[in-house]
Amino acid sequence: MNDSNIVRNKFQEPMLKQVGGKRWARDFIYEFWKKNGSSVLVEPFAGGIASILACSPQKAYAFDTNIHLVNFYNKVRTGLIIDMPTNNNSEYYYMARDRFNHLIREGKDDSEAAAKLYYYLNKTCYNGLMRFNRKGFYNTPFGSYKNLQYKEHFLNEQDAIQNIEFLSCDFRDIPVEIMPEDTTWVIDPPYYGTSFDYGLCKFTWEDQLESIEWAAKLKGPVLYTNTADPEIIKNLKRLGFKTQIVLKKHTVGASSESRKEFKEVFAWKNAELPDMYPEGSDWKKTMKKRSALAKKIK
Repeated sequence: MNDSNIVRNKFQEPMLKQVGGKRWARDFIYEFWKKNGSSVLVEPFAGGIASILACSPQKAYAFDTNIHLVNFYNKVRTGLIIDMPTNNNSEYYYMARDRFNHLIREGKDDSEAAAKLYYYLNKTCYNGLMRFNRKGFYNTPFGSYKNLQYKEHFLNEQDAIQNIEFLSCDFRDIPVEIMPEDTTWVIDPPYYGTSFDYGLCKFTWEDQLESIEWAAKLKGPVLYTNTADPEIIKNLKRLGFKTQIVLKKHTVGASSESRKEFKEVFAWKNAELPDMYPEGSDWKKTMKKRSALAKKIK
C-alpha cells in the first residue's frame, strides 16, 4: 500500500474549546511532524494543544501566557476530577464566573478549584472565548448551548499528557537554547485581524512581526500558521518561509450557518512537506478525504 494512503484513525481529543484551534488540521500536522520531526515538539502558543496531542511525541513543551490555562493542564497531569456542579444555565454560569474571579482576586488562581471552574466556564461560555478584562478578570458571557456533555474526570487524559511540560511564558522568553536543534516547532499565534487576546494580553501587530522573526531563527523544522493577510505572508516569505493558503470555516458565530470561511496561511521552514500534501495542492480537500477514510478504519 502507498504510504500516502495510510491514515491515523484515532487522535487524542483536545480537552478544551479553543478559538483558532488546529483540531481540523491535525492529520496534516501529524504527517508534517512524522516527515520532519524529532522526539521533541514545542507549541509556543499552547491553546488546546491539538498539535501535541495529534503527534504524541516522546517529549513536548506547551507554553502560554494564560496562567489559568496552564494551571488547568497541570492539574490534569495530577488527576483532575470535576466534583462540582456543571449546570448548563445562565444563573449558575454567572455564579461560577464570580467564584472564579474571586479566586483570582484572592491569589488562588493556581488552585484545583480554579482549574475545575476554568473547565466548566470554557465548556459553557460563548464559543470557548476565554476573555479577560484589563484587570485580569474573566468576563465572557454565557453560551446558551442546548446540549452540553461535561466530563466527570480527566484521568484518561492524565496518562496522555505526562510527557508534556506546561509553562506560563511569553514566546520571546522560551529557553530555545536548551531545546535539541532538531526540535519541531508548531507555532499558532493569535491570528492577525481578530479580536482575540494572547492569554491575558493584547497581541499587537508588533507582536505578530516579532513572532515571525523569532520563528525564522529556529533551527529545527517550523510550521507557522496565521491569517492569510498579505503583510503576514510578505514577512514570512522575506524571512525564508514557504507558504500555502488554506480555506477554513471560522469557528466563531452563533450557528454553523453564520460562520464564514476565511483564509489561513500555513508556512514552513527547515522542513519538507508530507508526500500526501504537496505544495500547491488542495490541502483542505485532502484533510477531508483522509478524515473520512480514518472514520472507516476500526
